[in-house]
Amino acid sequence: MTSAGRLTTQLPEISNLVPRVAPFVGRDEEIAEVFSLHVEHPAVLLHDPVDRPLGYGTSQLAVAYVHTYSRRYEMAWTFDCGRERDRGRLSERVRQALGQLCEAYRTARGEELSGPFAVNWLLIYDNVADPDAVRDLLPEGNARILVTSRSIGTWDERARLEVGPVGHDEAVKLFKEVATLDQRNADLLAGAFDGHPGQLVRAAEEIRAGTVTPEQFLNLADIVRMAPEPRGPRARSTGSAPHRSGRHPGPDRTSLRTLILRSPVCRDAGSYRVWIAALREHTEVFLDDRLTTDFFIPERVDGLLDIAFDESGDPGFLRALATTVEATAEAAKTGQETARDIREIVEAAAARWPGRDGVRVFVPRPAAAPVPAEDASKFLFFVSWVNREDHTKEAVAFHEMLQRAVAARRGKHELSAGYMDYKTRQGAQWQPRLIEAIRTTRLLVPLITTDYFTSPWCRREWAVMMERIRDVGADEGSEPVAIIPVFWVRPLPAFELPKDFTDFQYRALGGPDGEFVEDVYDLSVARRKDSLHDYVQNLAKYMIETAAAAPLPHLPKKQVMELPLAFPEANGDPR
Repeated sequence: MTSAGRLTTQLPEISNLVPRVAPFVGRDEEIAEVFSLHVEHPAVLLHDPVDRPLGYGTSQLAVAYVHTYSRRYEMAWTFDCGRERDRGRLSERVRQALGQLCEAYRTARGEELSGPFAVNWLLIYDNVADPDAVRDLLPEGNARILVTSRSIGTWDERARLEVGPVGHDEAVKLFKEVATLDQRNADLLAGAFDGHPGQLVRAAEEIRAGTVTPEQFLNLADIVRMAPEPRGPRARSTGSAPHRSGRHPGPDRTSLRTLILRSPVCRDAGSYRVWIAALREHTEVFLDDRLTTDFFIPERVDGLLDIAFDESGDPGFLRALATTVEATAEAAKTGQETARDIREIVEAAAARWPGRDGVRVFVPRPAAAPVPAEDASKFLFFVSWVNREDHTKEAVAFHEMLQRAVAARRGKHELSAGYMDYKTRQGAQWQPRLIEAIRTTRLLVPLITTDYFTSPWCRREWAVMMERIRDVGADEGSEPVAIIPVFWVRPLPAFELPKDFTDFQYRALGGPDGEFVEDVYDLSVARRKDSLHDYVQNLAKYMIETAAAAPLPHLPKKQVMELPLAFPEANGDPR
């Protein structure tokens, strides 16, 4: 079949590329630029940013280019150079790939491949370590050439294209089309990977396959980075500037987070505890004990960086981080280079710090970004829980199962989504999105454990819902049901439940006698799918019936942080 008679989705007859399993999304501008470059330059180099040779998808872009313009070519063949630096071995790899091409040509055309290559033949020299080394291996003729590499050698800048981070809009498009996410989730995930296409594609494919949820990928995005922030100034990239989320965006915090997690202080839980003890000796900043006992280590580091980058303070705590990492690295005889990098970043940040030189200057915080009004209508229920490392997986899975059960029972345009705070809480501020969710959600679903009643976050969430119930102004006994407890790990009989909770314990979903003898956590870890499924389905039905019974007024934003916390006696607070 000639190129003119081929469908646009078909590869050339002579090709070693594989068909695409899913549509390639993004890089439209780069693909068009390659086409334009090939008009003037038979050989074009696709390379990573000069200061970040970390794999931004040059190979994938080359393949996408072939699929996009497949009808222009009668041949498309890839020579995998394997980042080989030895010129002799590189030449042998290319020779073997050329032999495979000759065999494919002989099979397809019934004749030997001879003479110069034609203009409608496309050759891809993939994973080239040194672009200059491959020049002598290019064939004679007018074939179009694509070379992919992480470096540029002495290649003419007019015949090369930098392939940098994927722009935020393109990343959103990728998640919507490949993983079929809604705008909100696609937008959140697009800002979590610093525009690295490998991370974006992997996330989209895993979500599409149902292996993980978008929320789980958001938690992991800051822990595993294929493209950490570079050392030193960053060169201009052809890609759009990545969207960054978080309270203190920018390279200082991102780079510090990556380096600290690689340093000896985060080698394991024991080394982390030793580090915290050293920090307490070097600073007067109060460090809550939960920074050493709760959450994953990356989340604990987030809490420390929240403190360090508090703009109302000075850089003293930031410098203490660097000093203690240096001392640990010196004692361990490993990680000294990482410690030096941390010190370099810290001192650069301190030099720009408001109120530097130890003078404390108050800097007003910028106003929080407004939460879109439509977000308020998306949360039918709010799962309130104590973030603990030992049950995170099960709690997240329960929340996702409950969301699916509620959504299945309601119409497409009905309020069905649930909210759960997956992020670390210690050392962080209440975020606008969390405030918006708790002040507008119709139902609170607390996962009850013994430590639920002493968690400041859980106590505030409960207090907000109680205030909203009181705002209805209904007579006693006729208030709308807005809190449906779930006994996640039931407190032992010796534990005295707070008075504010005792009336609500009977609203927990129970069996025929009104009492559910097994904890939901037990069903989750025991993998008793039938029992857990039945419980969630019954809970979803109860929630929907409850939500339909009566509306619940929203609480003004300013009141959320002003209310006294619930369960004061459980935490030893006076009434």
